Amino acid sequence: MRFEKIDIDNVLIDVKKISVTYIDIIVAVGVINNAKNILKTMKDINKLLQEDGYVFLVEAVGESAPMLISQAFMMQETNDERKEGNLTFLLIEQWYDIFAKSGFKVIDRFPDGNSCLTMFNQRLFVLQKEKEYV
Repeated sequence: MRFEKIDIDNVLIDVKKISVTYIDIIVAVGVINNAKNILKTMKDINKLLQEDGYVFLVEAVGESAPMLISQAFMMQETNDERKEGNLTFLLIEQWYDIFAKSGFKVIDRFPDGNSCLTMFNQRLFVLQKEKEYV
């Protein structure tokens, strides 16, 4: 197992520097929402994964006071739909749209449904690279 710290806005460039030939799994917790352009970053991540690769992604879904208080002031300016919609964090429907546009299918998500944890506006998404996107 190998771990690397990568610049989320320059994923493809950073990976070339570390000479990785294939990646099976990417784990990103609370980092993708700080990319300048989430769709571009997710497309770049997709390019890094081998055909049946997975992404475990934990992100905020929608605006919430605790997240805005603790993170919003540290985030960089965006150039995607968050800027257009004056949002800090994407809504859950926007995440699903980005996953589809960047070649990922959602295998699982947590919490979902009636879980008391949904009130925290955080989700774990388990994504798999779509074979058609290869």
